[in-house]
Amino acid sequence: MVTAFINDNLYQDQHKFQFAITSYRKAIAIAPNNLLAHTGLASIFSKTGDRKALVDELEKIAAIRPELDGVKELAERYRNGGSLDEDVIRVGQLKF
Repeated sequence: MVTAFINDNLYQDQHKFQFAITSYRKAIAIAPNNLLAHTGLASIFSKTGDRKALVDELEKIAAIRPELDGVKELAERYRNGGSLDEDVIRVGQLKF
């Protein structure tokens, strides 16, 4: 799983987002509560501007880890048209 995560980050760094999305979705199919995979998807969707997909992933993250501060509020803000430019979701920002 760690190797897959590293590869997904490399895909993101190289802007090969579709490869990373596919990889993260495969990880989620195996482990639906994989927080790193959901966070990785959220990061990609914030970079690509896919608001609906970003909100969906943020809601999944909030459901998996409701104690994470601000994730639910962020999803609500984006659902209501908030700016994606100021908030880029990164794994390092979330406390596991």
